[in-house]
Amino acid sequence: MVAGYVYVRLRVTPDDARTVIRESIARGSSTPTLREPRELYLSEQSERLINCVIPPALAVVVGETFHHGVYDQLRTEQVFAVARADDRWLLYRPTKRQFALAYGPNLSELTIWGFSSSDALAEWLG
Repeated sequence: MVAGYVYVRLRVTPDDARTVIRESIARGSSTPTLREPRELYLSEQSERLINCVIPPALAVVVGETFHHGVYDQLRTEQVFAVARADDRWLLYRPTKRQFALAYGPNLSELTIWGFSSSDALAEWLG
């Protein structure tokens, strides 16, 4: 319990993570295309994201780069890291089915950009 909030322990498996990411990718992405052809770029980036999926683990968000209120929302919910590349982490909010990009050295010291959406690829690419 944190500041009057009661957490219900949620469980997210690696297969769950891959599934929600793939479902998000299948809906299409609003991410800007950095090169043409767009479909090839999105396909390559989607594959890279899938290859970065990790066993989901509870993450602790300690800050927000751009202050759009996402940090305040994440402090009251369980958030799982579902993909990682170096110090870049893709977080997943199962209750909202949303993703957010975070940076940090480990799961207990993550700073989010400050955006979240159901578009896993757009969030992952920042």
